[in-house]
Amino acid sequence: MKAQIVLPSMRIYARHGVYDQERAVGAWFRVSLSATVECNDRLIEADLLEGTVDYGQVVGCIRECMSMPSRLLEHLVLVVGRTLMDRFPSILHLELSIAKENPPLGVVCDEIAVKMAFSR
Repeated sequence: MKAQIVLPSMRIYARHGVYDQERAVGAWFRVSLSATVECNDRLIEADLLEGTVDYGQVVGCIRECMSMPSRLLEHLVLVVGRTLMDRFPSILHLELSIAKENPPLGVVCDEIAVKMAFSR
């Protein structure tokens, strides 16, 4: 059986950006994902966590990746996406978006985001 797991908007404070000031001060980022996961029917019917992906471990993995500074959002999304695909073999397809709130663009802008898809 396949399941769609959605974490629509995790807010994480991190230090990413092209400019030194961005990495020194940090900013709020929103991480959103949708993952198609291969579940074990028997274990799901038995109400056992082993039948699916542990969401707490997914969030821990994202937090770990977000703690390593990146200059580009594109690089950050690539690192997080590849790490999730490597650590969770039951994820068949992943859509991942990371947005930086209030980016330093010289205009009023709520956020800027990069989205990528990963598949097996």
